[in-house]
Amino acid sequence: TNSNSICEPLSDPLKQNEEFWCEPNDMQIECENPNEVIKILCAFYGIDPNIRCPNTIYIGSPTACYSKTSYDLIYNECNDRNNCSFSGLSSFSIDSGFDNVCSGHPNMLYVQWECVPSKELTTSHPLSSVTPLP
Repeated sequence: TNSNSICEPLSDPLKQNEEFWCEPNDMQIECENPNEVIKILCAFYGIDPNIRCPNTIYIGSPTACYSKTSYDLIYNECNDRNNCSFSGLSSFSIDSGFDNVCSGHPNMLYVQWECVPSKELTTSHPLSSVTPLP
């Protein structure tokens, strides 16, 4: 883990969550408290230099690449809701409009979130300041 990850490390791992799902798995996140909603902190669909899907070969893959539309798609689908899920990430990437920037290589969906009372929800976009990868 010596390369910069696409998402920054969690600032408060006791309150914040992160998880990744490898193709073709289903993705689900949920707040246990029914009075809380998901606040998306960071999300991407692609390849991160420090996270690898188990039992997957990455020979010849880029160090990192991700769909520039993935944060917005996850944000629009999950933010301000109590739970969120997608079935089958392979079809998800095609059906949901993610850019296919890592074509031919195993992609993952990575999401950082926290559960907050709905009144605390903000609209920051953490990937807007990320320098695009080549």
